[in-house]
Amino acid sequence: YPCEGGNTGACAWEIHTPDCPPEETDDPTADPTNDPTTDPTADPTNDPTNDPTADPTADPTNDPTADPTSDPVSEPAPGPGGPVNDCDDQDKCVEFDITEVDGGSYEVCFWWARDGNPECGKEDNISHVCEDPDGNKIEGWGVGRASERCVTSDCGQTVVFGVKDGTGCSSYSGTLQKTIGTASGTCSYKDNSDGEYPCEGGNRDACTWEIDTPACQVEAQVFPYNNIIHNLDDNDTERKITLDVSSWVIYTFGIILVIFIVLNYFLYHCNKYNGEIINKQTEKCLSEEDVENVDDV
Repeated sequence: YPCEGGNTGACAWEIHTPDCPPEETDDPTADPTNDPTTDPTADPTNDPTNDPTADPTADPTNDPTADPTSDPVSEPAPGPGGPVNDCDDQDKCVEFDITEVDGGSYEVCFWWARDGNPECGKEDNISHVCEDPDGNKIEGWGVGRASERCVTSDCGQTVVFGVKDGTGCSSYSGTLQKTIGTASGTCSYKDNSDGEYPCEGGNRDACTWEIDTPACQVEAQVFPYNNIIHNLDDNDTERKITLDVSSWVIYTFGIILVIFIVLNYFLYHCNKYNGEIINKQTEKCLSEEDVENVDDV
């Protein structure tokens, strides 16, 4: 009896808890699928790492034939854009333009850019650039117009730039043509044997870019001596008068010669026309006379 002092006449109530469930590990007849680790007949594809017949592409780390590109860790990460060694590589990055700055003078600017040139993969600076006539070599040529090189030249001239990067241009043969708007240029390799390369110290494997300024415009002059007259000193009055008279004589002679040629042209054709009329009238008269002779006979 649970109460102290023994049973003093109280009733005893006993309440039972539910029976304990059977232990699965102790029951050899339990459903083995509840514990797949102990079931040799379980579907092995539930654990592909232990199934030699599973599709190996489900785990490319264990498949030596899997596409390695699916695992970028095993592929070298792309680095900065490679060097622009020769004319073909530089053509993808180089830009230039020509602007008229003064009557007959032009400014040629030369730079390289990634914007607008999707094939230009260069990411760091180009090794160096130089231009003619200064010949100064600029190391670490940066991208964009902020680093452009500009040269002012007269009309009908060729402005030359040298660009070196990577292994250089010495293995390049031929000439590359490039046109941007109205400006055109060429790229080639020159070995500096004739002093053709603009940079100091020889070529050093750089590519040579040549850009032509527009051709000079030829102005026609009626009086060829006017420039000489205007350039003479004010004190040289006698020579001015002589040249002025000479120019007028030549001008007058030219006008007379033109009039003479025109008159002769018209006279020739008038005489030719009159001669044809006379011949036709003569033929007509002869024909009528012949008819009269026949009648007389």
